[in-house]
Amino acid sequence: MSKVLYIEDELTKNIPTLKRFFAPILASRNLLKQFIEIEDSKQIFNRDIVRICNKATELDVVYKFSIALDKIVHHHLDYDLIIIDRDLSTYDYSKDWEGIKADLKFLSLSDPVDNPAEYHGKEGDLLLLILLRIDQTYRDKVYFLAKNSKDIVKSSVELETIINITHFSTNRILEKGTDDEYAISHIIADLPTFSIQNKYKEQCDILRKQFSEEEVNQFISIVKLSYNIENKIVFLQKLRPLTERFLVTLANQINDKKARYWDKYHGNVSLQEKDFINSLDEINNRHKIGYNKNIRQCLYSLWQIPSDFANHTSGNPDDITIYTITAMLNQLCDVILWFDRAMENLKK
Repeated sequence: MSKVLYIEDELTKNIPTLKRFFAPILASRNLLKQFIEIEDSKQIFNRDIVRICNKATELDVVYKFSIALDKIVHHHLDYDLIIIDRDLSTYDYSKDWEGIKADLKFLSLSDPVDNPAEYHGKEGDLLLLILLRIDQTYRDKVYFLAKNSKDIVKSSVELETIINITHFSTNRILEKGTDDEYAISHIIADLPTFSIQNKYKEQCDILRKQFSEEEVNQFISIVKLSYNIENKIVFLQKLRPLTERFLVTLANQINDKKARYWDKYHGNVSLQEKDFINSLDEINNRHKIGYNKNIRQCLYSLWQIPSDFANHTSGNPDDITIYTITAMLNQLCDVILWFDRAMENLKK
């Protein structure tokens, strides 16, 4: 299940933003009504908002820096999307310094421990630095909220060595209270797609480079279908065309129209995918496309199983288990990586 961490120290001032960001989640849990009720209250506390939000298991809302730090350090793997307000200084956290320093030392972050006041008023920068030290791919999972989107993250020289600050500022820092914030709303509306693109970033990047956004969406659809065994026939039906797309594109790049794997009939030429797969060992000897036994088995599986169980009726659908589906998705991921290497070698 996809999960979001939202860190904002002034929740009571940002209820409209909360509703805009998380309306799909809150509405599905019948929690929007509770937000409307507390908005009419004479006195609202951050803890009241957290109590409502945390009823949605997809959502974690935190308003204290020390708690946010603990979530980032010890539970970062739980989240697919992390939204951080840059300034988390509203609540005095000086009494929590020992716990804060312990968390920083846990990650061997000696520099902030030596001078923790350096991050006062820009605590979000420290949280970002921690995430990037853990894994640089977190740059694709984090959005920053700032009063001025031009307020580039400058508090650590190390940040500039880890990420492209200009690119991050342009694409990941959103100005609070502006239409920029709708970027979050769009992501939350289809959070599973965002999560898949994070998890399979390399595959999605390859599909964009070699094809277009249409193929990326096909891949995302296949991943979504893989989560539920009830979708197995549709999963197989969608898997076959994408596999054929790789094979046809590769064959066209090789551009050997006299090869036996091309079927010529009444002036029409079509690729015989199984014959092409059988020819790949020989093609690899000539063109060095990185073909190997693992990819051969992946391609046979991706071509034959959908053919037997989805396109024809020779297979018993009961023989397809969730483990078969998971294995085939992993095979598809391997084939995408190989396909990219093969295409780049052929283009040289």
